[in-house]
Parts: sequence; C-alpha cells; structure tokens
Amino acid sequence: MNDSLLKKYPVKNTYLKNFLRLLIKRLESENEEIDDSLYELFCQHLSLEDSRMNYRHFLINPDERAAEVLAEWCMENKISIAGKSIVELGSGVGLTGITVLKTCKPKSYTFTDCHPRVLDLLEENIELNELKKADETIVQIEELAWESISEHKEANWTSPDIILAADVVYDPKKHKLSYKELPLPEYKIFEIASVPVKIIRIQSTVE
Repeated sequence: MNDSLLKKYPVKNTYLKNFLRLLIKRLESENEEIDDSLYELFCQHLSLEDSRMNYRHFLINPDERAAEVLAEWCMENKISIAGKSIVELGSGVGLTGITVLKTCKPKSYTFTDCHPRVLDLLEENIELNELKKADETIVQIEELAWESISEHKEANWTSPDIILAADVVYDPKKHKLSYKELPLPEYKIFEIASVPVKIIRIQSTVE
C-alpha cells in the first residue's frame, strides 16, 4: 500500500477499499494479530471518493488476455525481433508494444489504432514508461483505420519487417481488406505465426 509506484500512479479507491476489507477479514478469520495502522488505513479510504483519473497495474500473465499472450510470444522470440522494424495493428493502450520495447530492442516500433482517445492514453503510457528515450529505437504513434491503409503507403512506417496484432476484430461485411493491402515489404508474406479464433462479439463493439 505504501509502494512508491502505487503512490505515483494510484489505483481506484474502490479497489483499495475492497482489497483492505478482504485482507482484514482474512487475517481475522485466521486469528492473526492485525496492526492498528491497517485499520486506520482502511478507515481513511472509507471516506475517500474515486478520482476521475486512476491507473491499473498489471503483471503479465500469458493465460489471460490476447495482448499478454502476444507479449509473452515476443519475449520468447526476442532474438527474431531485435533490430527489426515493427508495426502493431490495434495497439490499444500499448501493453504488447511496451513489453517489446522494454525487452526486445527493435529498430523501430509503430503503434497504430483508429480511436483518438485510445491514442491519447497510449501516448500517456509511453511517456510514463519513458520509452521514447530508451536506447535508439524509433517509437511512433499513428492513427490508422484498417479501411484506409492504402492512404498510408508512402509513410515511413509502412514497410515493416514484422506486423503484430492481438485481439483485433475483422468483419468482412464492414471492411474491404486483404493481406495485399497490409504494409508488408513488396506485399509478400514470408512467415506467419498466428492463432485465429472465431468468437461471437457484442455487436455494439464493432459498430
């Protein structure tokens, strides 16, 4: 609770209250002696409201979410990624890319997404992790809607060595896109490592 990282990037107060409540309950059930400071801390958080801005802290667990699985795959294949130029489609808040930049030493990494608010959060996360200052890797953030990929063919990031994507939604009824439109060198696919999954998704998330 007194960790410097937690103080600098505070989590939601509701979460802290529930955590402290659970911790105290468990200690009491096991007849453990509880320091008064823990009760005092719990009382302090009872009177606090959630702030408008808070953070979530993650431990990378490859069994939970697609971005984490991809990040784990990248770390396991860092020799193949080191020194390469990379473009990530649908970067979201940047978990995969941040992991790659911290562990794999690519030549360049371009985050892309189509939502301006997501891109703002992504920019903040990169700054928080001081990644634009790390080594000599070129780090870029680009707004990219899949249906407009052809409009970016002249950009300096559209001929990468590697394209990464996790938990992306492609609906052929809404997107007219083939692999030939992806920014691959000479539009040739040399090697693909993928795990395709078909799911039923909430319709509103793709509208």
